[in-house]
Amino acid sequence: MPIANPRYRMVNFRLSASEYDFVSEACRAEGARSLSDFARTAALKRAQTCRQGVNVTVLEQHEKRIAELERMIGADAEGRNNHRREPAKTVLTSDVDGCSS
Repeated sequence: MPIANPRYRMVNFRLSASEYDFVSEACRAEGARSLSDFARTAALKRAQTCRQGVNVTVLEQHEKRIAELERMIGADAEGRNNHRREPAKTVLTSDVDGCSS
């Protein structure tokens, strides 16, 4: 049976021992068939996001910042609910700057 999309090109790159261990662990956790398959899939996903003009890292940073701001807003709202202030009372004074109220 012929291969539908034969692969003739080869890409090589070097990794340090710690980088190799890190990538190998991720490969096993992902359940990839091989390290080559894992690297190919990762490279193609990254290329696709670049083609679409979407920088995933920037999006992730924005999502983290939004979550942080939401937590801050929630904590601020909770703090305000726990420390409810009495409504400000209107104080009328007479003869302020020569005017009476």
